[in-house]
Amino acid sequence: MNDVVCSSSKFNFILYADDTTLGAPLLSTTDTENALSTDINTELNRIFDWLCVNKLSINVKKTKFIIHHHTQRHRNTLPKLNLNIDNIPIEQVQTFNFLGVIIEEHLNWNEHIKRISLKISRTTGVLKRLHNILPIDTLLIMYNALVVPHLQYGILAWGFKTSRLLKLQKKAIRIVCKEKYNAHTEQLFKRLNCLRIDDIFIHNTMKFYYRYIKNELPSYFKDFFTERFPTHQYATRQQNIPLPNTPSRASSQNSIRYYIPKVLDTMPNIIKDKLHTHSFQGFSRYLKMYLVNNYEIDCHLPNCYVCGR
Repeated sequence: MNDVVCSSSKFNFILYADDTTLGAPLLSTTDTENALSTDINTELNRIFDWLCVNKLSINVKKTKFIIHHHTQRHRNTLPKLNLNIDNIPIEQVQTFNFLGVIIEEHLNWNEHIKRISLKISRTTGVLKRLHNILPIDTLLIMYNALVVPHLQYGILAWGFKTSRLLKLQKKAIRIVCKEKYNAHTEQLFKRLNCLRIDDIFIHNTMKFYYRYIKNELPSYFKDFFTERFPTHQYATRQQNIPLPNTPSRASSQNSIRYYIPKVLDTMPNIIKDKLHTHSFQGFSRYLKMYLVNNYEIDCHLPNCYVCGR
């Protein structure tokens, strides 16, 4: 089921199946804690009344609220909100599991990556116990079923921090191929036709851009990557060259709005052409083949202790 976004005068609602998320805009420093609490509680009471009229119920015990803020700002300086639904208090939390993605108050995705790492570590342990019993094909099926989905899900949000997960992925690939603990992995990824997590991120960003140019994304992403040109009237050499898409804040750098244009600049024209000539599945397969073919088979490191050269 697709998510539905609706809005009121002050708040936005995201409805997905039986989960409802209420988003408030940036809190103003001029508003008092009582005023903020009153505004939000008024909106919550409207939601509760609507649910009662439509004979629906809400589990208040599972309802939480979180305040997003920069890491430089201490939690004690944030407004202390007293929110409630039907006179039942709502708990404030620092992290929350939203549709399988751990969202933190700082939006740095550390908790989500920690959770994924734990799940992959457990799966790696299972593969380790079975790698002397099962053939490589069966181990690969287990890897694709138990590891890859965790690396794929929501990666457009948290995929800028993958170093920890890459180490675990390499460990799993070595076990699947029944290689020693420090074997080079690029040739193993190429042999199994699998993508490293950093290339999984690139693969997903390009698929996102494919849907963008085909107008298959929600209306929120309309004009998401619109090019900007100089507004002056002087006949300069760079008048018809788009301005670089730079974020206004350092915290916005890790965003697909600014990352995808950089990826497009590194892609060859043969890949960019496929955006307009291939189907979604055809473009996805062609891009994956391109990324896998870039992996090196041979080690070129001088005096490599792993290869013994």
